[in-house]
Amino acid sequence: MKNILLVFPVPDDEQMGAISPPLSILYLGAFLEKTGLPVAYIDLRIQSMDDFNGELDKEPLLVGVSSMSGYQLVGAIEVLKATRKKNPDLPTVLGGIHASLLPEQSLSSALVDFVVIGEGEYTLLELVHELTKSGPELGKILGLGWKKNKSTKVINPSRPFMDLSKSA
Repeated sequence: MKNILLVFPVPDDEQMGAISPPLSILYLGAFLEKTGLPVAYIDLRIQSMDDFNGELDKEPLLVGVSSMSGYQLVGAIEVLKATRKKNPDLPTVLGGIHASLLPEQSLSSALVDFVVIGEGEYTLLELVHELTKSGPELGKILGLGWKKNKSTKVINPSRPFMDLSKSA
């Protein structure tokens, strides 16, 4: 199985005072790893775009980018543009608060193939499984926004909150 590449984009310089762990991608990645899936991580606050491009050279299954609205979205767009430039057919997934609040707007970008709305653990896991099939059934994945025929925006029903007392 190919890696799932999860990226935490760099915010602007004003947000770089203290660096805390990129929990948004670490939660997702740990969940996916627990199910046996290989995950690669890029934190662009401490890694470079060369590191990111090196991971793209390994041909991941998809690139998932977590972003808040505002300052971090600029970095997310840079990552998505770099992904499209290197491999236009590589599926891109935008998650985080921006995609959750504005899924249709996020899907309006040619840089975004999928959005994860709300908690992403099970949604991303199901998307990974569907993308490995011929003829994926994207309409059944709760909490997913996607493009039918690469143009028509589809927002699937919401996913219920996770039961934190259970594991993957």
